[in-house]
Amino acid sequence: MKKKLGAVLLVIALVLTLGLASFAYAAPPVPQLLDSVNIGDTTSEAGHNLIGWSDIWTCGLYSVPNKTGDWCACHDGGVGVGNMRLIWGDGGETCDLANNWASVDLNAGALYAKTLKVDHLDGSANDGFNVYVNETYVGTYVDQFPSNTWTATEFDISSWNFNGLLTIKFVATAPAWGGCGTYGQVAFNMIELYGPYPVAIDIKPGSDPNSINPDSNGVVPVAILGSADFDVTTVDPSTVMLAGATVRVKGKSGNAGSYEDVNGDGFTDLVVQVYTTELELGDGMAELTGETYDGVSIHGTDSIRVVPPE
Repeated sequence: MKKKLGAVLLVIALVLTLGLASFAYAAPPVPQLLDSVNIGDTTSEAGHNLIGWSDIWTCGLYSVPNKTGDWCACHDGGVGVGNMRLIWGDGGETCDLANNWASVDLNAGALYAKTLKVDHLDGSANDGFNVYVNETYVGTYVDQFPSNTWTATEFDISSWNFNGLLTIKFVATAPAWGGCGTYGQVAFNMIELYGPYPVAIDIKPGSDPNSINPDSNGVVPVAILGSADFDVTTVDPSTVMLAGATVRVKGKSGNAGSYEDVNGDGFTDLVVQVYTTELELGDGMAELTGETYDGVSIHGTDSIRVVPPE
């Protein structure tokens, strides 16, 4: 009887294990951090070309001469690594209107930046500000808290296709308050630049080199490769583009893609097709873009060879 009971328990354990395994999906993709700067951390600030910022305020007991405060940088748990600077006043400069801004450089590299995230203090003064990227206005933060409150604000900058070295400029939107000369106005800590989630792709799966004739009036398949960290079923096939070409919708059902394991690694891949006549190609690399159903941008590249040569 004990042996039979043990065997039954073993079977149940195996069933439960297999059942749980079937629900072990990869985590949803998240945007890629392209660059960041921890304002107030001189090591992080190096190479980011800070202009117009105040002296550093550090986390600690409140003392204006030492530029410390129990409110100023303790949003990080009080461990003293959340130091901050302000864009206006605090004794580092006058509170004249001409000084109500500060800027920092962040590098998006070859990818298009999608989101700018800023960690800032909404204090007892009006701490609203405008944001500019390379002198292009991209958004406004409107003051909303009556007392010192750290908040994180995200700005969608995807519409402008910013890449390369970007100058991020913050400009106060309210007049200087009475305490600006002593306490400053509009304080920041972390500033982060996010881009699309990187995915692996395979143009013309199984083909090497990936030769494409733009004048062939045909279609080119491209696979977005799944992995233990990336579930391709989260991608909206209708948003995928390869080198400027939109996905071909197949059949009466309007299918935009198919799911299969093109490289035999055990993970499902998403295969779509685009028309060769719509491709904007240069010999070397082709770029794929798209979005997940949750709105996270994806990006991947693969090598190509254009035939006949342009």
